[in-house]
Amino acid sequence: CLDDFDIPLRLSTTVIEILGKNRLTGVVVAGVDQQMQPIAGTESRIDCDTLLLSVGLIPENDLSVKAGIALNQATNGPLVDNRLQTNAPGIFACGNVLHVHDLADNVTLEAQRAGAQAANFARGAGPADGEARMHKLLPGANVRYTVPNYLPQRINEKIGVFFRVSRPITDGCLQITHRGEAIFRSRPASYRPGIMNKIALTGKMIAHLEDDLFLSVEEA
Repeated sequence: CLDDFDIPLRLSTTVIEILGKNRLTGVVVAGVDQQMQPIAGTESRIDCDTLLLSVGLIPENDLSVKAGIALNQATNGPLVDNRLQTNAPGIFACGNVLHVHDLADNVTLEAQRAGAQAANFARGAGPADGEARMHKLLPGANVRYTVPNYLPQRINEKIGVFFRVSRPITDGCLQITHRGEAIFRSRPASYRPGIMNKIALTGKMIAHLEDDLFLSVEEA
């Protein structure tokens, strides 16, 4: 759309002044530095009659806090295991209350999984042997957060893991480390903080957990 309608895209730029008295007549923009602060001398005016602001999403978790559910400081959403269950038995989390998604399809898939697991819990179907013992899945180098945050000692099915990187990496390899040893390393790929990444963990990748795992993205 940007190319079709010849719409300019200015990166690392912010609006520092809104012009107009009775209605908007223009804005003043400026480049920003690494700390997102305006750079003096880069100001320029853009004549316009409309300004749209996108300020992002923050999960609303007042009910979670009241229920004593542990939250992830990186996402402001609950900490969950591979079944999307919180630390409060019988309470499951999914969608943007868990972490902010970029695709609605991922929200739907996550909701379906949480619903199925909640139904299993209501029927009294507990975790299989080896699934009740949990280990942490922790963000490593260049990874901001992961979902889920806990994995079973033994994996009997594929577990989808969402993660976001903390900085752009043009040529990076996803790596999973267990007790200081890399047990999985992907092919080089490009990673961006604004794009949600996903990997499917299998029993072959993680045979039998004895400690916490770290998920990182290293320069290739």
